[in-house]
Amino acid sequence: MKPRLSTSLTRSISLRRFLLVAVHVILFSLAFSSVTAWATTITMSYSGRLTQPNGAPLEGTVPMEAKFWSEGIEGTQRGPTIEFPAVQLINGTFLIDLVFSSEDAALMFGGGGDDPVFIEITANGKVYPRQKFSYVPYALRIPVDEQTIKFGSDGKLTLAVGAASGSGYFLTKDATGKLAWASPTVT
Repeated sequence: MKPRLSTSLTRSISLRRFLLVAVHVILFSLAFSSVTAWATTITMSYSGRLTQPNGAPLEGTVPMEAKFWSEGIEGTQRGPTIEFPAVQLINGTFLIDLVFSSEDAALMFGGGGDDPVFIEITANGKVYPRQKFSYVPYALRIPVDEQTIKFGSDGKLTLAVGAASGSGYFLTKDATGKLAWASPTVT
């Protein structure tokens, strides 16, 4: 005959098991939610123009998908296929937002953006030739201080230098830190 445990001991063991399971569920939930909370997404815009074989622009709304590849022809697909069920074409031009996780970005662009990446667009079932896709992660973080770098009237970054240089001048910084053309001083 098996020895029987007392009712209070049985309840104590059941309570411990319940608490142990509850703690594991809570810890798992916290671990999963913290991973989810720290996951980031990256959004990049991509635009293009789609034409018919005769060169006329496509019009209307088309389903579209974007894929990233390691080569311009053949190669291996990098990352997921990004689908767009209805993209509006105006005069053949489109603008799509490519949204992917930071993990997918590392997979697609090799982490540092050094490996070539090609984007392939499929619209309305037609696959268009791949184009080289440049990923410049720090381009938007250039410190524009108006003393050394500024935006020109055309909207492009340029050196913040006053007058044009002349013979016998070199580029230097003045006492306030601004770039300036100056003639060398001989001491």
